[in-house]
Amino acid sequence: MNQNSPRNWEIVEQRVLSEAELKAMLKMVRPFFEQAVAQRKDRHVINDYMTIRFASLTGLRVSEVAAVRIGDIADSSIRVVGKGKRLRVVPLGPKGKALIEEHLKLKMEVLGQPMGSDDLLFANRSGRPFSRHSLNRRFDFWRRRSGIQRRIGFHYAQVISTRPFF
Repeated sequence: MNQNSPRNWEIVEQRVLSEAELKAMLKMVRPFFEQAVAQRKDRHVINDYMTIRFASLTGLRVSEVAAVRIGDIADSSIRVVGKGKRLRVVPLGPKGKALIEEHLKLKMEVLGQPMGSDDLLFANRSGRPFSRHSLNRRFDFWRRRSGIQRRIGFHYAQVISTRPFF
């Protein structure tokens, strides 16, 4: 019997964030983000909020978000080395462009991080890229805090990019 036959396919629960779940998560993070910006501290919350929004707007995978450098950003697109080491160009809508501009301003003024073309868009305190594990751990922290019961990792934030509304 052929394993690839539709008769043998198993229907599994879709493991992506719904619009309501994403809204709930961002609504939970936002006050902490605003407080961190106002007090110029808690870089974790600033990066958490920005990476979740960035992934939801661009559709990038967790490792792609971690690897974006400032020089990869053009006026209306981002160059990304994706799965299989293939280069692809991801379009940026107006909300994506505005988010990047906001983050670059915060990166310089609040986080005090460098802004050269070789510098990472999202970097940890020492200027290194976030690991997939650390991004997933922070995403999971906010998922649980938002009351989302289903176990969904950072990777699944990227699927909702077909409905960018933040």
